[in-house]
Amino acid sequence: MPELSSDSEEDLPDIVPCRAESALELEDTVLLEARTSEMSSSLRSRVLDDSRQRLIHLCHWNQMADFLNYLHRKKNSLKNPVRIKYVDQEGVDDTGLTKSLSSGLIQGMHDSLPGEDGAKVLPQDPYNMEEFGRMVGFILCHGGLKCPIFSPVFIKYICGAPVDIRVEDVPDPALRDLIRKVMAEPEGVTPSSNALELADMVGTARVQRQHLIKSALAYKVNVSNRASIDSFKTGLQELGVLSVLKENPEVACHLLCGDYQKAMSAEDIDSAFVRLYSEEGSNNRRLEQIMSRELSTFLQDCEDGDTGCTLADFLFFVAATRHIPPTGLVGDGGIATIQFMEGRRMPMASTCVSSLKLPRTLLEGMTFPSMMVMAIKSSPFIDNEDPH
Repeated sequence: MPELSSDSEEDLPDIVPCRAESALELEDTVLLEARTSEMSSSLRSRVLDDSRQRLIHLCHWNQMADFLNYLHRKKNSLKNPVRIKYVDQEGVDDTGLTKSLSSGLIQGMHDSLPGEDGAKVLPQDPYNMEEFGRMVGFILCHGGLKCPIFSPVFIKYICGAPVDIRVEDVPDPALRDLIRKVMAEPEGVTPSSNALELADMVGTARVQRQHLIKSALAYKVNVSNRASIDSFKTGLQELGVLSVLKENPEVACHLLCGDYQKAMSAEDIDSAFVRLYSEEGSNNRRLEQIMSRELSTFLQDCEDGDTGCTLADFLFFVAATRHIPPTGLVGDGGIATIQFMEGRRMPMASTCVSSLKLPRTLLEGMTFPSMMVMAIKSSPFIDNEDPH
């Protein structure tokens, strides 16, 4: 960082970090404050605020390529990703967030809302609304929550709005199919085997049909994700953001879920991912292109209802969301990817980076659709890879 020679605005230090090996190094604001101790208080305040804002912006770039103009000149790719690292911290995982960095981002989200503390309002202009939505979306994606947080059901629940849960909103295919079976059964004195299985799955002793269905639909909101959701609600409340979201849950859903009432198409999902192929002309490239075409066909079959899985099931398996949010699918280096791997293996998904790995060769006796359906239905909630 260059030394400061005067209090003029032109002499503000360049906070944009320089590359050091595989990471970007950014001096902590504590160190920056020490370096600027001889400045006037007003100039120092501007410098520190600029440092915090740039830190927030850099954090955005690390996960959302093409978001901020001043970092567009950085060359970011999966082979050469932009990373964040504090020079005064040991053992920082450069693929994740430090507590201080996450706190800075959350504070920036709070500060970005117009209005005084305690009287914040949602931004009205499109740019700031989009930025606020991106910041919230980023924190939700990388805050450790395993539930499909971009679902309108969960957003409305967080906002305290009435939640009308449909069977289609249940992310677990096995639970969803079992609910449908119970719904299709006639009311009887003796509960069916399906009803008993469903009651056991959602932890209720009451097997009366209507109560059981209602309990099962509310299970994902009221039971299995309660701890994570309530913890997040508490954090939003302490930051003064929850009250703003509660004022207009529909706006919150739009910011975080996009046009969630619009049906997704196979093309929407297919185009959201970037294929990472091997070298042109190689045998691996030929096999990968075959699997890529199989995937496109599978997605179209999902849209047509021919596979037993929906497009939302596929998206949830790969990215832990049942809708493509306004932020897009956040991946490593800012892009969601389809990658390829050696051997006859099952597909693997890593939801934290919106990545799907496909084998170059099918398992013995399996078709591509049967392989994908088995992978999706066997792992509805968690990553198939070690979490980042």
